[in-house]
Amino acid sequence: MKFKKFLLYICLLGVLFTGCASTDPVLNIKKPVTRIVSLAPNLTEIIYAIGAGDKLAAVTNDCDYPIEAQRKDKTGPFGTPSLERIVFFKPDLVIYSDVSDLSVIAQLRSLKIPVVQMNVSNLAELEGTIAYLGDLTGKKGQALQLTLNINRRTQAVQKKAGRQKAVTVLMPVWDTPLMAVGKDSYLNEMITFAGGKNILAKETSTFSMAYPTVPDEMIIADNPQMIIFLKKYSNYFQKGELAKLSAVQNQKIIFFPNPDLLLRPGPRLIEGLELLYQILHEK
Repeated sequence: MKFKKFLLYICLLGVLFTGCASTDPVLNIKKPVTRIVSLAPNLTEIIYAIGAGDKLAAVTNDCDYPIEAQRKDKTGPFGTPSLERIVFFKPDLVIYSDVSDLSVIAQLRSLKIPVVQMNVSNLAELEGTIAYLGDLTGKKGQALQLTLNINRRTQAVQKKAGRQKAVTVLMPVWDTPLMAVGKDSYLNEMITFAGGKNILAKETSTFSMAYPTVPDEMIIADNPQMIIFLKKYSNYFQKGELAKLSAVQNQKIIFFPNPDLLLRPGPRLIEGLELLYQILHEK
């Protein structure tokens, strides 16, 4: 995957966003909605998880989970949907996290098609988004059960993690240049909940953005106990002074088995959190 494409990928997953939901105040959404076009894989997963998959008229090419989503009509690639395709499916609601061309959203609104932007930057906002979609689709009960389950499992992980010694972690997302999870990413919250200590999350850190570029000198100075790769594994740390890192010497460089569990802030994020705990404390 090219670097620029990867940057678009992580941006559109809601990693860099704040807030939960915003919509055009002029348009009233008639509930329950019955024809939804989802322009984000994590939102598609939420719709299915609350039992409203039959209300999806179309999804993006990249909405591949659950398997039923693969059978839905498509609007084009994630981040660059086709306006013509969206309109063709006659939606009574379009949901998205972001698109590269905001004129698509403006044109949808000019056509009086309700559009809601939903951004997830932490677990609390995930639960809020689930509840909001449950209300829109007439699935409040299912949405409540889903959020309660996520909350219960999150607390269980935090309780176990509280009994463990924190593991210092670096979580790279790219290696040319080296970019890693920073303080402002929801993934930093995942690391903390799982009993890790992100070396880029210091209170005085100049690396407070979501995905900062990290110099080798800082990594060497902080000497993380574990390095967990997302999206791309490489031999970056097998050179020079980096090869002397604790994580390298103790063979604690790991590729996260299913990156979508963490990179898609949807219902499976709790599975990603549980797996992250296992990696940090049980391997």
